[in-house]
Amino acid sequence: KGWVFVIWDRVCKFEFKVMVNRFIDIVSCNLVEQYHKLDTRFTKILLFLKLWNAKYYEKSNLRNYSLTLMLIALLQKMKILPNLQTMAKLKPVIIKQ
Repeated sequence: KGWVFVIWDRVCKFEFKVMVNRFIDIVSCNLVEQYHKLDTRFTKILLFLKLWNAKYYEKSNLRNYSLTLMLIALLQKMKILPNLQTMAKLKPVIIKQ
């Protein structure tokens, strides 16, 4: 559960959501953070994809987190990013901040 606060800017036509104490969002955020720490190219590509999606597919049902998961899968298939879920089963993953 948790709280979701939605802020809508009428001038810029921009919606901003703040989610508080939602466990699944915290886990999802941590996953993305770990991949960013492994390879900052991931974050750069992801930001580009999000901007591209917002510009060209404004009314699309494709969510940002869906794009994130698809990018992670692609980069794993290309052997650029490891599969952290598989690694966690094998041994602890320690990423220094």
